[in-house]
Amino acid sequence: KAKEPGHRLLETTQELVMSSKPVDTEMSFIKRPKLELVFSPRVPPAGPSGVIKQARLTENPKVPQVVDKVVSDIDLKAINGIIKLYDDKINQRHITRLLSAGLFGVKKNRKLVPTTWSITAVDDILGKRYWKRIIHNQWINKVKIFHYKALGNLVVIFLYPSAWMFEAFEYWFFGSSDAMAVDWETWRGRKTYAKDVAGAYYCTRLEVLEYLDMIQRQAGCFLFMEVDKEWIPCGVWRFREIAKEALKQQPILADTLEDGFLELRKIIRYPLEKYLERSNTYKILRKQETLEQFFPKDVQG
Repeated sequence: KAKEPGHRLLETTQELVMSSKPVDTEMSFIKRPKLELVFSPRVPPAGPSGVIKQARLTENPKVPQVVDKVVSDIDLKAINGIIKLYDDKINQRHITRLLSAGLFGVKKNRKLVPTTWSITAVDDILGKRYWKRIIHNQWINKVKIFHYKALGNLVVIFLYPSAWMFEAFEYWFFGSSDAMAVDWETWRGRKTYAKDVAGAYYCTRLEVLEYLDMIQRQAGCFLFMEVDKEWIPCGVWRFREIAKEALKQQPILADTLEDGFLELRKIIRYPLEKYLERSNTYKILRKQETLEQFFPKDVQG
């Protein structure tokens, strides 16, 4: 449980994560911390670690009023609390920390949540919120291609006129011979966990949905993530930030899907045909004589 009477270390941790800024803290450990770095494709690098004996804040945490209000509301459902904070400009990382520390939801249901789970949960909750808002919007009227590269990672967002569909491809230029991961959904949304692309699926989907909500349109999306050998392991955070930066750039425009593919081939390194062979949403597009036969009529642009 996230609230055990007398669990001072947990209470201190919860005070820390509620703060919008770092808080000076004194800690003592049972043993000397292990001075080693842990790298992972899915989570940011972890520094020295150890078993904490006790911790004490040496200054007052700076807790935003809206955070204090949501955390204190023991009758507010977790989903509503997460959306409330996001709407009040509390960033995704802060919300994730709060969920990890068991500070959301009805009192009896509050639990500690592993960091990777909390990141995906927040992205999924916010993504579904935007999905419900954009699926009745008109389609975009041109292909739009956004791209950005940083930290050895390329993200390409290929939007095309359609009802909402989303397919994420993650390709690593090292490792196994079959280094591609693919997950997807149609305008009906997704009900199962995207186990292949995992957290990167949800964080990039959120960025795309938020963009579409901003322009009040909907679209189909192929999203490509290519990872070079010189990549820096920063967890799924890197894909979120690179996708966010990509959507700030001026898009390449095309009138047709095929014209868009010509432009796309100039950006990605892995052959487009290989991606399309694995694509489920592209198969859907090819099977339809016209998109209008497949998608709801009230949302066509």
